[in-house]
Amino acid sequence: MGKEGPRYEMLYEIDDVYDSSAIRQGPYKLVQGAREKRDGHFAPPEIKKEKNFKRDVDLQDYMLFNVINDPQENYDISQDHLDLVSHLKARLEYHWKFLVPSRGLHLEPSAHPMFNNGTWTPGWC
Repeated sequence: MGKEGPRYEMLYEIDDVYDSSAIRQGPYKLVQGAREKRDGHFAPPEIKKEKNFKRDVDLQDYMLFNVINDPQENYDISQDHLDLVSHLKARLEYHWKFLVPSRGLHLEPSAHPMFNNGTWTPGWC
């Protein structure tokens, strides 16, 4: 393996349309919003029976995962690390301040692949 990278914090997502966000510091990733309801992930039945499993159910506002020990993000550990959740929530709130709002979910007709050699484009270029 190579040497450790220079990043301490990684912002995965801030989505004002779906009201979701995610941030990581070290092995910990905080997820806010209903990302799992959209991603189509279905966990194996043996995992669904375990105590901290949180997919395919009504989700909490914030979930915390250790992505080194749990790379598939099946086990919400937020209740065991409330101080870390508070810290990462504050970091997300900081980043939300700089969000440039999306222009909406309308589909630009000129972006359709039939006008762009079979490829979706932004429609304005």
